[in-house]
Amino acid sequence: MTNTKAILSTLVNISHISVEIVNYKQRAVMCDSGWAAHHLGYEEEEFISLSENFFQRIIHPEDWPTQLEAYECFIDQKDTKVKEVMLRMLRKDGEYERLQFRITVLEWDRHGKPKKYLCVVSDVKEVLALRQQIAHQMAQLDQISFKNNHELRAPVASILGLVNLLDHEGFETSYVRDIINLLKQTVIKLDSVIKEINEHTY
Repeated sequence: MTNTKAILSTLVNISHISVEIVNYKQRAVMCDSGWAAHHLGYEEEEFISLSENFFQRIIHPEDWPTQLEAYECFIDQKDTKVKEVMLRMLRKDGEYERLQFRITVLEWDRHGKPKKYLCVVSDVKEVLALRQQIAHQMAQLDQISFKNNHELRAPVASILGLVNLLDHEGFETSYVRDIINLLKQTVIKLDSVIKEINEHTY
């Protein structure tokens, strides 16, 4: 059993998640894996004491109602299996950190009300950074698309228009006609490349 506990403890520590059992009646953590306490800079006993009233002292005041709703939704909506919320928690150094909470009922009392909750807490810094990176790349793609549509296509359209004018004027020299045809083919090819870039931008 001790070996299994050590393996589970190691697994939780390397996976950057915290597993907590919360007593609904006492509104506090009964036991936890220790990752959240360590991650936020608290000693384990200190973290357990800060868990009173569902961590009210260290949950950001704006997130406090969301936290309460997450626990109470299981009372109002019995078919809810898992509630997922993002909350800011105060680190020991005074900074807030955004964490993701996945909450489910672990045990019901005889009146059909939640008795214990299982709460899995994870650090979402990497996910948020990835979202920002994707948003930045999408903005760059928008800019490429705009430049492609307006700044590249406009000169191509102008050249095509000029080639068509020259073509209609009816130059007799075969040499001039060959140059016009080559110019026309090149511009058409460039135009199709621009269209292809536009199609692959999104």
